This record gives sequence, C-alpha cells and structure tokens, in this order.
Amino acid sequence: MYKLLIVDDEAVERQALRMIIRQSVENAQIIGEAENGRRAIELAEREHPDLILMDIKMPGIDGVEAVRIIKKRLPDTKFIMISAFDTFEYARQVMQQGVKEYLLKPSPKREIVDAIHRVLKEIETERRVKEEQHQLRTKLQKALDFAQSEWVVSLLMNHLSEENLKEWGEVFDLTMRSAFVMVFSLPESTNKSSYAALEAVLKNADEQILISPMSRFNMPSLVMNPSAPPKAVATSILSHFRARHPDVPLRIGVGTQQWHMNKIALSYRQALIALENTKPDALINCYSDEFFTDREIDFIFQCSQQIIDAMRLGHSGQLIQCFEDFYHQAQQQLGQENKIKRATEELLVLIKHVAADMGIEMKNDEAYRSAQSIDQWRRLALKQIAFIAAHFDDPLPFDVKETMVRAKQHIDEHYFMKNLSLEETAEHVGLSPFYFSKLFKETFHMNYIDYLTQLRIEKAKELIRNPENSLKEICFDVGYRDPNYFSRVFKKVVGISPSEYRKSLITKK
Repeated sequence: MYKLLIVDDEAVERQALRMIIRQSVENAQIIGEAENGRRAIELAEREHPDLILMDIKMPGIDGVEAVRIIKKRLPDTKFIMISAFDTFEYARQVMQQGVKEYLLKPSPKREIVDAIHRVLKEIETERRVKEEQHQLRTKLQKALDFAQSEWVVSLLMNHLSEENLKEWGEVFDLTMRSAFVMVFSLPESTNKSSYAALEAVLKNADEQILISPMSRFNMPSLVMNPSAPPKAVATSILSHFRARHPDVPLRIGVGTQQWHMNKIALSYRQALIALENTKPDALINCYSDEFFTDREIDFIFQCSQQIIDAMRLGHSGQLIQCFEDFYHQAQQQLGQENKIKRATEELLVLIKHVAADMGIEMKNDEAYRSAQSIDQWRRLALKQIAFIAAHFDDPLPFDVKETMVRAKQHIDEHYFMKNLSLEETAEHVGLSPFYFSKLFKETFHMNYIDYLTQLRIEKAKELIRNPENSLKEICFDVGYRDPNYFSRVFKKVVGISPSEYRKSLITKK
C-alpha cells in the first residue's frame, strides 16, 4: 500500500483528487490533505508519504519551497506538481528538485491517473532494487564471513604461502601491519547464548578481530593491527563479556604480537600455551617470549610443525622420530636444561590440543616434571608421545584418503551453495575444521578455499561459453551472490574479467 498526500489551497481541488485516486488507483492510501506548504511539511514529517500531489501557487510557503524542504528531510518521497500556470520558470524550479511529473489545471482524469501510476511504478522499482541490493549485501557479507573464517584457519594452521596470504588479504581488503592471536576458553557446560555473546563482543570491539571456527571449547581469534597492547585488548574484551555474563568464567590465552603473516601460527601456538598455563586466580595469561632468543623460537616452531604434521597424518613412527630429533637438536640449539624442559612442556601442550581435535584425550601424566636429568625427562615425555602414537598403530576410525575423496566429492556436488564452508564440509565427513583443513591440504596439495574457488571459476568458464547465459546468472549458478565480487575473484584466478573472457572466446571463433 502506497501512502499519498494531497496538497492544494482549494478544497474543491483536493476533493476532486481524492475522488479520482479512490476510484482509479489501487494500493493507494490517502494519509492526509494540506491546504498550504507549511501544513504539508508538518504532515510529511509525521506520516512519511511515498507520493505527494503538490499545488505550486499557495499562500505562505508555496509548493516549490515546500518540495525543497521536504526533499531535504525525506529524500525518497516523490512529487507530482500541479499548477494553473503554464510557465517555464515554475517547471524549471521543480525540475531542479528532482520532480519529473508536472500537471496543468484542469487536467483530464486519465492524465492524473497515468501520472500517479508512472510515479508509483518508479517507487516500486526503487523498492525492489533496494531490497535486492540489501539481500546481495547480506549474502555477500555471509560469503565473505565464511571465506574469511577459512582464511583465518589457514593462517593459524600455517597452510598459506606468502603469495596466497597477500592475494587473499587483497580480496578481503585486509592489510596487516601487525597482529596477534587470542584463544578464548569457556567451560564445557556453557550454553550457546554465552558463545553468541562472546562473538557479539568480538564483532563490536574497537579492534579489527577475525573469528576462527571453534576448536572444541576454544574460540581462536586474530586481532589485526591492534591499537593497544595485547593484554589491554584482552582485558577490554573480558570486561565487556563479563558485563553481559558475569557468572560465566572466560579464560583468555594471548600470543605475542607479530609483524609477518607467516608468524601468525606462532602467535596462535603461544596463545594455546598461555591458555593452558592460566593460573586459577587469573583469567588472562599473556605468553612471554623473553625466555628464548628469536633463533631458538624459530627452532622450536619448526620442530612443533613437524611433530604436528606427523600427528595429523597419523604417522606413529614419524611422530616418535620427530620428537627424538627434537631432543637431539635441542641439546645443540638450546643447550641449557631449563630451556629444553620449557620447550618440551610447550610442545606437549600443543600436542595435547591437536590430539583433542583428533578425538584423542591424553592422560594427565606429568611425572616428567619431577625428572632429575635430561635423559629421564626425555623418556617420561616420550611416554606421552607413545600414548598418542599407539592410537595411530590401531586401525584408524577412518581412511584418510577415502575420507578426503568423499569430502572433495561433496564439494564437487555442492559448489553452487552459497554457504558451502570449510566447517560444513568438515562436519559432513565427521572431522573438526582444524583437522580437516590440514588433511585436505596434505591430500590435494591446496587449501580448501583455493580448491572451491578454482572449481567455481572452472564451472563459470564452461557456462560463459554459452552466449545465452548472462554473466549475472552464471555468478549465481556457481555459488556467488554478488556479480562484482564474482568478477574480482574471476579476474584474480583467470587474469581477465568474465566479460573479457567471453569476448576472447568470440574472437577465437
């Protein structure tokens, strides 16, 4: 139903217009009548009409001035100007205000009805376009959120090359000067409202925070280009969360601030270690890297990467060998017993988290902490590693290659779905997003998001070959919901835009 306002200083004219509209214009509701410009402004501000039929020559504020004032306050309102004076100056003034319909008194009924229908059709078109744009923006934001979430997982898991990091950063319009990772932990008994509240706090924070999919009961988050030190950011998040849920204990592990994207995985592992070592009376624990030199940190990071890779691939022999190699090299790289012990404890924390993602609950056997020598320390720590390796020696609950092929088939069959996320696909094959992401990369030598993008673009190229398919339809058919975003991704992968690609096919023919 469209709301109409009639403005004319002559009562008989208002009555005639009211009768014509009620008899000949459907879906129109006359929400008021005004006898002058001032009254028209008051009614417009109160009722927000879609269309105003405005007389030009009125006492006090005339129609031209009233249009100017109302347009400024209600830019979407449309006008049909009605005047007994056929002068160019009047027409010119109202056209400057964006008025397109100008009727002379007395006008035939048919002319009035046709003018109203033209304007209402314009309003309908504008509403439809705005609704489509709103839906596109909403869908695009959801698609970007999914893709961005997967990009964050790849950063945390150290799955992206420097080149891919830069390219996807450009797609998401993200420029990293520095960043650090926080891992939030809520009790197992926490209900969904607490998780939703935490997400809301992170999204509304003053900082740019990218949220990763949940890993068991932990929520990793990446803070980009922080404006405050890591502890201050974590303290602010905790304060806002406790204002909503004062009785829910939220623990936060905070990694160190990094200045290179390929070090985000290091900050994530530090956040996990800090979270594990959070003291009972403290809800925030920030990792301190002052214990090790930069060279020692790089050594420990590389060793942890090899051990974690062996775990996720289910290689028991390689897992034990990597741990033995770490101890052998640690004596040369770290030297001091206290550093070797500290590095071992941190490795075991990471191993515990990875094992939990794989469904393996490690025993809380910390007898190695009381070891009297490095060799005894190594043997006791190795018992923990052997416990995990034993799970790999048993028949695995799934065949890695078969499971990944099944996941790939799921992607191939549902690539056109707008919400086909890494999380959804991982759930389809019964794995955690973190574990699935690593296995997918190891099996197919590319990231999930890269494979999905490549598949969609290849399907798009096939559809473009048919000249009857519009580029907008192709965009929707391959899983994108915004033609501009689709064009950007297509150009990034192919090197030219979809329209240029179509022209090149025609040229070849």
